[in-house]
Amino acid sequence: MSLKTRIIGRKRGIQADVDSTKGEQYGVVVATRPLKTFDNKILFFANDTFGTDLNQNAGIGDSAGLIEIVYAENAGIATEWDTSAITGGARWDFASADQSFAGSVSIDGTSTINDNVMQLADASLFDLDGFSGLTIFIYITGWSNNGTKDITISGWNTSTSFIVGNSVNIGDFADTGSLNTWQEIFIPLSSMGLVSQSIDALRFTVIDTGGGPAPNFFLDNIQFESQLGGDNAGPTEFVVQPDLGTWLHITNLHIIMVDIYDSTVANGTMLSLPYDGFLGLGELQRGVQYQIINNGEIKFHAVIRKMFDFMQLPSAEITGQGSDGTNSWFTAKITFSTPLVLKSENLDKLSLTINDDLSLLLEFRTSVMA
Repeated sequence: MSLKTRIIGRKRGIQADVDSTKGEQYGVVVATRPLKTFDNKILFFANDTFGTDLNQNAGIGDSAGLIEIVYAENAGIATEWDTSAITGGARWDFASADQSFAGSVSIDGTSTINDNVMQLADASLFDLDGFSGLTIFIYITGWSNNGTKDITISGWNTSTSFIVGNSVNIGDFADTGSLNTWQEIFIPLSSMGLVSQSIDALRFTVIDTGGGPAPNFFLDNIQFESQLGGDNAGPTEFVVQPDLGTWLHITNLHIIMVDIYDSTVANGTMLSLPYDGFLGLGELQRGVQYQIINNGEIKFHAVIRKMFDFMQLPSAEITGQGSDGTNSWFTAKITFSTPLVLKSENLDKLSLTINDDLSLLLEFRTSVMA
């Protein structure tokens, strides 16, 4: 049976009532919310073409003849793109002998400050059709954790003076905590909005707001590269994302990997598990990109090239391992201190992008509990 009630204001004696019109009357506002129901799910990172198997050949290279050198002064290649400082002037050094990846000079950005921009320009519009991404070698000597620090990259049309595609942050693809060593990063053209686009320049902008110094860095061997060829080539993204109209509350991430690898140790008390690779697979050249994307922004990223890179993540732990003398396996997980919420209306997702040849692994899958 229903219960009739009246709510009357103490001071003015006004009685509360239901207003189902335009909501323009004054009074206490009470909202109704739809009932939320929760289900437990185990979801695997998946790709539309390869399903849930992450052990794919996602390597790139110039075997198809598609390679465009943008900057490689150390190789003395005359066809590379022209260098210029848009802002910052002499703070940019395009032939610094202080560091180089494979030859004598590189681009020195150690003196740059906020909003300094440099440009690498081709003689005419360059068609990116058939290319997979942009490869850059970066040598970081300092990257402050204070304020906002980054280097943005964008495609550019010098005739219209407009950006082509969208800008990306190097900090979302590089290990900015790895100092005084050259590291190779690979940025898929899909991340830059440049798939099958045409540009005649790349622009690099230094971001330095808040406390701490600007990023200190050198750049070398910048080039566009094609995929190796075949159905399983090029950067391959595997994702976990909520169904339309739902949210995912993720509590942990689980990994299992199997390879031809004898992990037994004579008279040992535990199995051998290398830190500088993955079982029988050595350290990856470009690595697996792990990203948490909320509302179109990369909220967290990590570059996983070897076991050490994974195990340094907060709450990462080995949960099991075994061997039959020929093949070995291990399982590992990351537990989130509070559930990671992915909302379908914001196009949120967890992303693992494979950039190397992982086809030598027997098995590789990753799942989440939600």
